[in-house]
Amino acid sequence: MSLRREIRIDDLDQKLQFDIRLQIALRSNAIRIMENSQTPERFKQYISDRELKLKTLLNTLDLENVDVIYRGKRIFP
Repeated sequence: MSLRREIRIDDLDQKLQFDIRLQIALRSNAIRIMENSQTPERFKQYISDRELKLKTLLNTLDLENVDVIYRGKRIFP
């Protein structure tokens, strides 16, 4: 059983906060578009790229057990 890890980004550098929030938004939008697409496979690599970038920005190997908190709200997953 894995424990969830909470990452609060409020105290991070402003640029890093922006980059994290941007990748989360881009991933979320791609997932929404993919759900209504006739060619969802086109979005899988893009979503995977966003997740890889998030892992790098958050310095983690596993996004499955991560909650990202910004201004007291969970913004990921």
